[in-house]
Amino acid sequence: MLRVWVRVRLALGLALGLLAALAAGEETAGAEGHRRLDDGSEEEMPETLKEIEGWRLALTSIMAMGFGAFAAGAGIGGGGLLVPTYAFVLGVGAKNAVPLSKATILGVALGNFFMIGFERHPDPAADRPLIDYDLSAYMQSAILLGTVFGVLFNTILPEIAIIVLLMLVLFYNSWRTVRKGNRLRKKEDEAREREEMEGRSAGKEGTVEVQGGSDEEDVLLDEDVDNVMIQLRPSHSDKSFSTHESFAPHESDAEELNRIRAASDDDDDDDDDDEEDSIKGREGPGRLERSVSVDLAKILSEDARQFPPFPLVILSLSLTFIVFYSLVKNDIIGDIGKCTAGWWVWYLTPLPFYGVVCASYAYFYLYAKYEARERVGFPFVDGDLKWDKQTLLKFPFISWAAGVAASLLGIGGGMVVGPMMLDLGIVPQVSAATNGFLIIFSAISSTIQYLAAGRISWQLALWAIAIGFVAGQIGSRVLKLVILRTGRQSVVVLLLGYVIGISATAMVVTGIIKIVDSATKGEDLFDTDASEVCD
Repeated sequence: MLRVWVRVRLALGLALGLLAALAAGEETAGAEGHRRLDDGSEEEMPETLKEIEGWRLALTSIMAMGFGAFAAGAGIGGGGLLVPTYAFVLGVGAKNAVPLSKATILGVALGNFFMIGFERHPDPAADRPLIDYDLSAYMQSAILLGTVFGVLFNTILPEIAIIVLLMLVLFYNSWRTVRKGNRLRKKEDEAREREEMEGRSAGKEGTVEVQGGSDEEDVLLDEDVDNVMIQLRPSHSDKSFSTHESFAPHESDAEELNRIRAASDDDDDDDDDDEEDSIKGREGPGRLERSVSVDLAKILSEDARQFPPFPLVILSLSLTFIVFYSLVKNDIIGDIGKCTAGWWVWYLTPLPFYGVVCASYAYFYLYAKYEARERVGFPFVDGDLKWDKQTLLKFPFISWAAGVAASLLGIGGGMVVGPMMLDLGIVPQVSAATNGFLIIFSAISSTIQYLAAGRISWQLALWAIAIGFVAGQIGSRVLKLVILRTGRQSVVVLLLGYVIGISATAMVVTGIIKIVDSATKGEDLFDTDASEVCD
């Protein structure tokens, strides 16, 4: 009941925050902003839903909801499928389809987070949230840093070059991800076969028939029955953690659970020394072992928080800066003068900001946390990232490259970041959840900017966000059900690969249509003009 109430409060908070952002964007745009809704576009952008034909509105809603559900399951935004849908089915054109797509992606991300935000890590030994917030905060700064360069390259390079790069990057990512998913599925099949063989073997050798009066019973043969290993994993709301412990055959589970919980309390009672040493598998009541045990319990208790505060503060800071920078950029640059020294200083302001945020977060938080974990013998599980110096140095460049590719090609970062996370060995469910969570921040930034610029009306924005929210809920729930029933992580990987491939096909076809149209008008397809950066 408590979790339901928490979800209701979160939903209300998100709704109020969204309405406030929409109202702010609408007020900033004003009447002049609405007048610009159809400026520079071949197709007119409607301001209200009444202006759209009924069949177009219904068909677009159904298609966008379906594509959004698939995207949410894969942990991406789905812009590659949404833009063609709005452009051709709704009939608003490719340019006007982008703001609608961004608003829908925001809804997908919020609906998805409403589910995954309360989920726990799939490994029972890891009592922590499904979303890797440490990774999210570190990646976000580097990705946003890369978008600055990606926008520059996108402005300079000709349309045909961007289409070719788009095709190469997305089709390669799709092929590589599907191959990885098939390999993972093969390993899952082999693991199941081994378990079935071991089960049949245990069934044949593990029981004997014992005569006792008139009754017959099967008795489990186990030479070490007095040292049965159990795993107790209490709720993360307690100050507890997963551990393996030997216990006497006549000791009750309740007594054992209380003894383990008592070990995580931070007190100075010397009578608890033996118990804490037993939890860590050590012998003797030494104070050093006791101190390490208490420190480990504190780290595990902090990791168990559903919403860790510090990474969320870093993410909010990054989002606030980029929204403020984007909203005031045009006004400030207009007063400075195009392509002057002052213009470039302001244009490149995100570089030092995100550079300092990224470096400070890496050294003072991630590396310090890694050293503390190593010192107390933290139990890492499969897919955990160890934030040593080597990982901290290479990861910003990987994230930066993903940001460059995403903004250069005009796609959501998820199509680049998702396969990258899988290559790093992150568990597919954690990868999809973390990637889906990251989308929220870029989608909020883009939607507010489009509202402020008058590229989309508040009514259409709310409609698109509502469609996306429902789609995000459907996608998350269906994927969770499939994983629970099949027990396969490969489902997430294969879904991501196929969605990327379908999106790539749709975007390439759309791009080719646009190139053909430009060619028929006599435009130079290979024209590069660096002066457009300052326009």
